[in-house]
Amino acid sequence: MRFCEFQAGQEEVVADLVWEVFEKFEAPLYPEEGINTFRAFIAADNLRWMLGEGSLRIYCCWDGERLAGVMALRGLSHIALLFVGEQYHQRGIAGNLLQMALTEMQRQEPNVDELTVHSSLYAISIYEKMGFARQADQVQEQNGISFMPMIKSI
Repeated sequence: MRFCEFQAGQEEVVADLVWEVFEKFEAPLYPEEGINTFRAFIAADNLRWMLGEGSLRIYCCWDGERLAGVMALRGLSHIALLFVGEQYHQRGIAGNLLQMALTEMQRQEPNVDELTVHSSLYAISIYEKMGFARQADQVQEQNGISFMPMIKSI
């Protein structure tokens, strides 16, 4: 496995992996509005735009030529996306992507002391295993997307 920062031109591959995993594991829990909101967010053109304006950083895990996992940070301290291909689950890829992002965060901004995420209902336990704590007692909802605000002190 090779972990590295996103390279321009990989937007379609990232969008495809994220959509594949979302569609199988998360979309069944979402209303149509949430699915449409998420699909628009991960569209390759939108990813390209956010990367270009500097509001998003993407970290990738490659298995040869195949994208195995991806993590995107909004700003320096909010996880916007964390998706690992089904065949790569339970291999530590999410944790390694998280560590890569944390290392880069601390290099760029040593005073950042927490990382946040709006976890899907499917991923709450995954984030808890990586040291995140729930920030709210109830699930939140915005634009058809249900999420649990979570935080990790670093």
